[in-house]
Amino acid sequence: MMQERETVYLGVDDFSFRCGYQFGTILVDLESHRPIDLLPNRQAETAATWMADNPEIHVVSRDRGTAYASAATQGAPQAIQVADRFHICKNLTEATQLLLARCQPEIAAGSRHRKASTQRERQTHHLHRRMASKRTCLGKEKTLNSAGRTPGLL
Repeated sequence: MMQERETVYLGVDDFSFRCGYQFGTILVDLESHRPIDLLPNRQAETAATWMADNPEIHVVSRDRGTAYASAATQGAPQAIQVADRFHICKNLTEATQLLLARCQPEIAAGSRHRKASTQRERQTHHLHRRMASKRTCLGKEKTLNSAGRTPGLL
């Protein structure tokens, strides 16, 4: 593939040529979202050579693998290395799953406590409503009595 312009933001990832038997490296211009080149393997030396031939690279977005980290360090030492969006989300998902698994007993206990609290709150709310209703009725009754009327006339 021929490069049309300089690549400042480079995306590097591996792909499979044949259903998991042979792998290569895809290089993507992250500004245009277009592939720039396909490398025949996923070896650090191959990617480092390509990056060294393109000194305009300022940022390399890559996966968590050591091969592409090494390639960027060797071939584009001036570039900042960042994790790609997919791997950031994957890292976050894995960390969240570990945290939830570790805290699961506390979460379950809190859920049971919340359920009991909610039940008590409903009972208390119902009791307060009944008491308020009785106070309202008593207030109306007193008003009627002071006016000389009986509650039966309501």
